[in-house]
Amino acid sequence: MLTLVGPVADEGYDKEFRDKIKGLDWIRYVGGVPIGNMESVFLESDVILNCSHFEGESNAIIEAMYYGRPLLVSKVNGDIPLIDDGVNGLLFEPENEDLVSKKAEDMISDRAFREKLGQNARKKSLQLINTHESENYENLYLLSIK
Repeated sequence: MLTLVGPVADEGYDKEFRDKIKGLDWIRYVGGVPIGNMESVFLESDVILNCSHFEGESNAIIEAMYYGRPLLVSKVNGDIPLIDDGVNGLLFEPENEDLVSKKAEDMISDRAFREKLGQNARKKSLQLINTHESENYENLYLLSIK
């Protein structure tokens, strides 16, 4: 089952997209998901696919990495530094549909490969997450009022 998650950014595209997937029993589109429910979305997913054409550093990708999910990510500026292709996820050119399909097939058909990508994604996420952010802001504030 392919579950598509994300808010509607373009009503016209949304209608066109829903029309295209109507009747396909292997696709489920749920739209936007409240932040409090995202953990279950990540944990229920075998693979996370991010097909943005333009994006800064994606919080969704970092969150998926934290939950140890293998990633298939479009090669856009903000996301390239997050993914070591073949190590903690797979990168693809957004315009290259054949490559996306090939990499998705490789990932889906090899459970051990998916699991290794997910484990490596988790390790990298822990390097990216600043667990002392609030403490750092407090220290900066205290320095600024002296």
